[in-house]
Amino acid sequence: MIPFKYSRESAEEAFIKWAGKGKWTPFGFVSKKNVAKMTGLYVPFWLFDIKATIDAEGTGEKVKHGYQQKVIETYTWERKANLRWKNLPLDGETRIDDSLMEAIEPFNFNGLIPYDYRFLPGFYADRYDVNPQDLASRATKRGLQGIDKMLKGSLTGAYESYKIKKNKSRIDSMDASYALLPVWFLSYKYHKKFYYFAMNGQTGEVAGDVPVSPVKKMMFFFIVLAILAVITRFILGLIMRGFWG
Repeated sequence: MIPFKYSRESAEEAFIKWAGKGKWTPFGFVSKKNVAKMTGLYVPFWLFDIKATIDAEGTGEKVKHGYQQKVIETYTWERKANLRWKNLPLDGETRIDDSLMEAIEPFNFNGLIPYDYRFLPGFYADRYDVNPQDLASRATKRGLQGIDKMLKGSLTGAYESYKIKKNKSRIDSMDASYALLPVWFLSYKYHKKFYYFAMNGQTGEVAGDVPVSPVKKMMFFFIVLAILAVITRFILGLIMRGFWG
């Protein structure tokens, strides 16, 4: 598990600051009343240890500029490497949005400690309802995305353009271990729709969505309309003075 480092007060302040930055946040929405249900939750995660291999080849082009001419040189390239990702976190609870949990990554896993019940008072702790086998496809997808990022990153810096002709890169193995990770969580209802906010209880990273105020949008529309009307009158005044002059 990773213990909480941020207090409830810190989480409430972070929410108010974050929500207040919303351009269309409704008037009066950012208030203490809306953070009353802020919950400190130890979320069940499966931490994947993924081993992978990059094995690809293709061609790349470099552009060299000579006297009054541009020379394009074509090279062949080969990439082979062993990769490993430790502690890739995937939440093991269906009722929590996966994308929201991914948005507050990363966690600092140097802070992992053995399970200790003394860190639980004042917080909730859920139990997983998703097995690591059920998360294998998500873990594989993220591993393949990591392979793709590493491969293309090595090519982008070396060539102006490139083509991948053979790609036998693969995931070699995956293992998972169980951990409880700290998250401040808040759900709130606005006009019959639920919105969610989460804050990494270790690093302070925040994510979520805020409602949109139709009143603010309408006010912005009329302000823009008024500005356009002033500009139009000014331009017409210049035209008319030029015409009569």
